[in-house]
Amino acid sequence: MNLDKIVTDLYTVHGITDIGDLNPISISKNLEIETHYYDEGSEALIFEGKKYIFLNKNLDIEEMWFQFCHELGHLQLHCGNQMQFLGTPADSFVSFQEMKANRFALLACAPTFILDDYKVFNMNIAKAERFVKEKCLMNEYRAVKRLREYERLHASTNGNIVYKGGETNGVIS
Repeated sequence: MNLDKIVTDLYTVHGITDIGDLNPISISKNLEIETHYYDEGSEALIFEGKKYIFLNKNLDIEEMWFQFCHELGHLQLHCGNQMQFLGTPADSFVSFQEMKANRFALLACAPTFILDDYKVFNMNIAKAERFVKEKCLMNEYRAVKRLREYERLHASTNGNIVYKGGETNGVIS
């Protein structure tokens, strides 16, 4: 399953093509998801054919954006009720779904096609990290993690990425 392609197709089919579209309000509207903010943990569900995302309103903007994309991942990739599996032998399946939703969220927060549009692969490491942190609203840990994945993707499809300043892939730390 190519999550990068899933994110790209989901966003482009629904008109989410600019960095300014990367926010819960725009995505919720374009994907017809009802998003609510409350004091509990984040979750997603489909009820009577309608998609819902519930976000903790007390999170900072970066964490709220990541949680939104994580829950969007559940809506796109999974079905059923995870709660019924907690504490059972299928609990590891829930862990697998959580890992998949986290990876989806990294890609959804900073989609490859957006990074390509802004030529992030031509930026020096510090500028690329700053771009992802500021424009894609990711904390430093997730920004670096996303750039590593982006770098691997480009290395596998285009050869080594050479960042301005002579730094090559593998130097993001």
